[in-house]
Amino acid sequence: AMSPETMKAYDELQKLIKEINDPELAKALEELRNSMEKMSPDQMRKALENYEFNEGQYQERLNRTIQLFKQLKLNSDIEKMATSMEELAEQEKQISESEQSPEQDFEQQNAIRKDLKNLQNEVDSLNQNAPEKSQKQIQQLQQDSEQQMKQIQKELQKNIEQLKKQQGSPQANPATKKQQRNIQQQMQKFAKQMRSAKQQQNQQRMQINIAALQYVM
Repeated sequence: AMSPETMKAYDELQKLIKEINDPELAKALEELRNSMEKMSPDQMRKALENYEFNEGQYQERLNRTIQLFKQLKLNSDIEKMATSMEELAEQEKQISESEQSPEQDFEQQNAIRKDLKNLQNEVDSLNQNAPEKSQKQIQQLQQDSEQQMKQIQKELQKNIEQLKKQQGSPQANPATKKQQRNIQQQMQKFAKQMRSAKQQQNQQRMQINIAALQYVM
């Protein structure tokens, strides 16, 4: 039987696989399944006869694979955050271009503020499950993102306060609309920064090794 440490590492890998929504991973796992299905029962039996299990080597490869999957999940999480901010920027653009009442602007801006807070929480938790080699870069990304997010939230709060004062008017004044466009631009800048961070992570990451996956799964 395998040691508790090995079983814990294996369980962690399975959990990561379930959590990751990554097209490249799905493709790699499909290739792995296809390669195993192509083996005849005789080939499988011979492979097992020639296979000598070494738990030490298995655990080492398992841990390396876990780091790889953590990198995949990190990339996937960063991509989701960039997409979320782009969607908020698009909402902000629509608000800035609309001719709706300040009351409607006020309601929508408050909804965006809540979404921003949730997104900030996601950024804050990025390093919790990041691979060891990416911890330093992620901490820097979190620091930079925190500054940008605070600025966006500050401008958004000011806009909400202005809209509150203008309730009863048919439409928000030009200065308030201009502020909304500025918020949109800051959001787009944030999303661009997240995609740049993902690109840096991609340059560092290893390619999925089908043989290694087959060994540990």
